[in-house]
Amino acid sequence: MEAGSDYGDVAVRNSGDFDATGTGIALGVFGVALGTTTITNTGHIAAQGIDYAVAATGVLGRSYDGDVSIRNRGDISATNAYGLARGVSAQGVRDLTVANLGGGSIVATATGIYGTAAGISASFGYSVRVDNAGDIAASSQYGFAAGVLASGYYVEVDNRGDIDAATTGSAGAADAIGIFAYAYYTADVSNSHD
Repeated sequence: MEAGSDYGDVAVRNSGDFDATGTGIALGVFGVALGTTTITNTGHIAAQGIDYAVAATGVLGRSYDGDVSIRNRGDISATNAYGLARGVSAQGVRDLTVANLGGGSIVATATGIYGTAAGISASFGYSVRVDNAGDIAASSQYGFAAGVLASGYYVEVDNRGDIDAATTGSAGAADAIGIFAYAYYTADVSNSHD
């Protein structure tokens, strides 16, 4: 599913089932706007990259001059046999907010030699906030794997759920990180789960 606006806002609400398979880029749900982009999922979304797919992303929200908000209480998965796998990705230059609510599940799996995996990726924003009260899993066979990957001027990550990151490779890039937060000014990470 793709929803876009050249001059206004975009709002996407999914409670059904989406399965996307691609040999170049696989996208389950894609919302892009000049203004605010809002995506809410309570259903099932799966993206699968096959052959030499560059990227597979379950939910991608992007704004060129507004905020991005993504909320999940359903099941989102992304698998890629070659390149990047991202469960949820928020991209923009203003405020980025991603919430995986209680009962929500996000899984990213990269099995290829160039594969990296991120359960939630929120990048390039001014103020970036990621909240997790559900389950997040990211795994890569050869490359980098992160449950949450957040970057911006101000970054805040709050985890009250389960985050699993794993890699099985032995190369130098084969690192697994539960939460990776990078800020130009301030990064605040809170974990209240065992």
